[in-house]
Amino acid sequence: MKKHELKLLLKEIINILKENMNYDELLKLTDKTPKSPEDGTSRMDRSKNVRARTIPVSMEENMEQWNFRYKSNPSITKKPFEGTITFLKGEVDKGDDAMELECKVDCSCPDYVYKFAYNNARQGAGDIGPDSLNKCINRSPQPAYDIGEGLCKHLVALRGYLQTKIASTQKSNLFEAINEVAKQGPFNITYYD
Repeated sequence: MKKHELKLLLKEIINILKENMNYDELLKLTDKTPKSPEDGTSRMDRSKNVRARTIPVSMEENMEQWNFRYKSNPSITKKPFEGTITFLKGEVDKGDDAMELECKVDCSCPDYVYKFAYNNARQGAGDIGPDSLNKCINRSPQPAYDIGEGLCKHLVALRGYLQTKIASTQKSNLFEAINEVAKQGPFNITYYD
């Protein structure tokens, strides 16, 4: 077997063995404390200043995609960013938690684009390329930015939203409640701070 063929075979085997990650696993990989005083605050701390707005939900082929619009206060860029979380849920059982369902995440903010998009895509936790929000090319980040898988502050901010909505629903989990509403056609959920 030639070296080129062996590399292709190895790449296929890795893709077969690769499992998708869930939101909770990605959250645990996200920095909770700054690595040095120059880094400032952690993404967990900075996520407290992020506000998520209208969430159009789409459902197809046993997947739900939630679309978010984020704005930080204070904001360095002065513009909002877009993000998505797509749950690869298959069958949802009673007691399933949105944080533990396999998912793919995406965000258009520079932090996600340059630090997490490529590594998340390698682990099956996101997509890259021209059809993604991040538009990341298929190249690993520069060494200084290569910090592995994780979430930007915008995606970290969803933590509280997911937990709140699951706890407040009358159904046993959020997806049972959304499935009932989704049968009625397209809909939006609006989140007020």
